[in-house]
Amino acid sequence: RERNLEYQFGEAVPAVVRGSKADRQNWYRENAPYLYWNGANVGNEYDGKVYYRLNGKFEVDEDARALRIANNDPALLRRAIEDLRKNTDPESAQRAQRLLTRYTGEQHESASAWRSWLEDNEDQLFASDWNGYRFQPARGPGDADAESPARFAATAQALDKLSTLKRPAVDVALSVVADGEVARARLDFELEPGFWIYAPGSGAQFEFGVRAPAGFGYQVATDPLVPQVGEQGRLYGAFRIEVPLEGSGDVATLLVDFQACDEKLCHLPVTNARLVAKVES
Repeated sequence: RERNLEYQFGEAVPAVVRGSKADRQNWYRENAPYLYWNGANVGNEYDGKVYYRLNGKFEVDEDARALRIANNDPALLRRAIEDLRKNTDPESAQRAQRLLTRYTGEQHESASAWRSWLEDNEDQLFASDWNGYRFQPARGPGDADAESPARFAATAQALDKLSTLKRPAVDVALSVVADGEVARARLDFELEPGFWIYAPGSGAQFEFGVRAPAGFGYQVATDPLVPQVGEQGRLYGAFRIEVPLEGSGDVATLLVDFQACDEKLCHLPVTNARLVAKVES
């Protein structure tokens, strides 16, 4: 038990949990709403497969406990934004900014910017312990509202935000051009130095993939056109993957899969990442 606690909590093993079973249960009931994992899942590639290990420790979030709001309750985000807006003292404003960044992974400088982000996403947010104890939008396949093209076509600003994707070590931007009945999507990747993704057909466990949600106006017509590939099917640096499309419409939606790796680790695979762009002629 002692080894397991040290593995989970590091040097900050709560003294009370070394007591009786009742003490441990009481401590957990009191602190469970504020426990979070301060770290990440780290992957390493070996023999064509990726193996993950936990990197980090459990901690009690004193910021959330100070507000007495559980870290899986969206009310925590609303309270932090309100504290940031009021800005009654530096301590509460700094705490609010820490909480918002910690539990969303987002970076915004003002209360109004955080409020805009929350209003855009609140109806879809859920708390994910698997994804680093963060809130994230639930916009996966099967969500009828999320699958509606009208949802994404409300404003040009919304489309601009949806046409770009930022993940650890990788930025992707989608643009779509149509010439008569022929349309082509352009996925412009920019990887941090030393990182790569695996091209289609490389044989890696998580190679690049692309498709369109069923029932949308544009569908993938043929295999993507991939630039020159390095050793072991790796794509480095800045490059463009073009995707021939068939169909019609003012907006095109694509779902992409990839995984960013370097010589030390592989980040978590990105699957079904949604990119949406206006179709330009």
